[in-house]
Amino acid sequence: MILFGFVSSLLLLAFSAFNTIPSRKGNSETLSKDGETVTASRGNLKLSMSIDADEYKTGQQMNVSLKLSNEEESKVELEFSTSQVFDFRIIDGVGKEVYVWSSGRFFLQVIRRIPLKADQTFEEKLTYVINLQPGNYAIIGMTVNFLTEAGQSVILETTPVLFTVSL
Repeated sequence: MILFGFVSSLLLLAFSAFNTIPSRKGNSETLSKDGETVTASRGNLKLSMSIDADEYKTGQQMNVSLKLSNEEESKVELEFSTSQVFDFRIIDGVGKEVYVWSSGRFFLQVIRRIPLKADQTFEEKLTYVINLQPGNYAIIGMTVNFLTEAGQSVILETTPVLFTVSL
C-alpha cells in the first residue's frame, strides 16, 4: 500500500509538471485548470475539455467533452480541412502515447467552416471504450489544425487530466 501511494505520488508529480508530457505543437497558449475542466486559449479562442470520471474499469466507456469558444465581441469563422474538429490522446505513466482517438478513423475530405458568434461555443462529445492496462494515465484534448480568418494556422491543446484504470 505504501509503495502504491509512493508510485502514485511520483506519477502525479511527473504529470503535474506539464512540460514532461510531450506536446505536438509548440504554440503560445495560455493554459489553466479549473476543477475537472482544463482549457487552452489562444487569442480570443478557448478550448475546454472534461471527462466524466477520474476512475474507469477496463471495458467502461469514457465520455470526453470538447468545446471551442469564441471569447471575442465579434463573430469569427474557423476553417477546417476535414470534417474533424477535435481529437484527444492518452499518455501512460511513463509518458508514452498509448491511444489517439482519431487513429484508424476516416473523416470527410471537405472544407468545413464553423462560424462562431460572440461568446458562442461549438461542442462535440467523443467516446472511448477503455482498452488499457490498469494504471495511471493522462488525457490531452486538442483541436485539429485549422485556419483563422486572418489565415493563421492554429492547433489548441489542453493540459493533461489524470485518470486511473482498474480491472
